[in-house]
Amino acid sequence: MSIPLREVPLALRRRAAQHLESLRGSELGRRAEGLVFADTAWPLYRPDVDGIAYYELGLVHGGVQPSPILTTRAWPLDRPPDVLGPRPVSRGGTSAGFVIVSTGPHDSPIPHWSLERAAPSHQLREAGGGRDPGRIYKLDALSYVAEDAAGAAAARVGPAPVLPEGLPHDLTKLRGRISSLIASPPSPIDDDSKATGIEHRVERREPTEPIAVAKIEDWKEYRTRYADAFGPALDAHRRAVAPAWETEKALDEFGEGIHPGEPHTVALLDPGAALELSGPGAPFVDIRVLEGPGRTAVELRGKAPAKPGELDFQLHITHASGEAENLRFFLVSRDSPSNSRTPPPIAREGNP
Repeated sequence: MSIPLREVPLALRRRAAQHLESLRGSELGRRAEGLVFADTAWPLYRPDVDGIAYYELGLVHGGVQPSPILTTRAWPLDRPPDVLGPRPVSRGGTSAGFVIVSTGPHDSPIPHWSLERAAPSHQLREAGGGRDPGRIYKLDALSYVAEDAAGAAAARVGPAPVLPEGLPHDLTKLRGRISSLIASPPSPIDDDSKATGIEHRVERREPTEPIAVAKIEDWKEYRTRYADAFGPALDAHRRAVAPAWETEKALDEFGEGIHPGEPHTVALLDPGAALELSGPGAPFVDIRVLEGPGRTAVELRGKAPAKPGELDFQLHITHASGEAENLRFFLVSRDSPSNSRTPPPIAREGNP
C-alpha cells in the first residue's frame, strides 16, 4: 500500500527531486513545468531482493499557496535573510508521471521514470478494476504485478518476462547460441544517407541450442523461481550499474564540483526551508531562487576566488519538517584538475 512521501528515505527523495529538476528546461522535460511530487509514494518489491527494492514517487500537477515560507540564511552575516515564495503544493488527482528510485545497487539509481505515462501504481489500479494494489512487484523495466492479501496476482502492467532455464552465470558463454537478425544493403554503400529507400537483405540466425523456457502460470511459483531463473542476468546487471553507484558514493563523500560562473541547480525537498552556506568557498557563492509553476529549487553560482584552486563549501538545508541535509560542493577552476580529494569536514561558519 502507499505510504506518506516523508516516509521515503531522505537520500532517495533527494535523488528523485534532483532528477526531476535536471529535466526542467530540457527536451526530455518539456512536460515537467508545474509538476510536483504527490503526497504519497509506493514501496516496490522485487522477488530476489529482501525488503523494499524501489520507491515509486508519483508526479501530479501542483497548485500554488501564496504565503511566502522560504528563507535563506547565507554567508556573510551582514547579508539580510531573503523571504522567498510562493510555495507549490500537491493537489493530488490524476497521475502526470513518476520517478522510481532504487534502494540499493541491485539496479541503477533511477531505473524508470516518465513525464508522459501514469505511474505504475495508477496503471495497476485501473487494470485491477479500481482496487488499490496491495503489494507491487517490479519484475523488469516495464513489467509490474500487484499482489493481493492472499499472495495472488491481482493485476499486471506489461508482460512478465519468461523464466529461462539453465542460464550460465557467465552470459558470454551464450554467444553464438542466441538468435540474431542482420539487415544489410545488397552492395557496399559509402554514405549511409544513400541507403534510404534501398531494400536490404535480411539474414536471421537461429540459436544452435535454444534456451529452455519454463511455462509457469501460477504467480506464487513464478515469484519463488524468479531469483534462480534470472540470477545470472541479474548479476550481470548489478555489475553493469555498479559505476553509477560509485559516482553516487563519490558525490556524497567528496561533493560536487562547480566552476565559477556556471550555475548549479539544487532541488528543495520541502518548500518550507532555511538555507545556509558554510565553508571556505561560501563567500564566493550566491544563491538565487528559481521561479516557475510548481518549482521549488535554488541556483548556486560561484565567483572566482583571488587564488585558483579548490574551495569546499556546504549547503545546509533545514526543512520545515525538521529534517536537515548537508550537501557538499567545491568551487574549482578549470585549471585545477581534481584527481584526488579527501572528504571535507562538515563545519558551519557564520550563523550557528
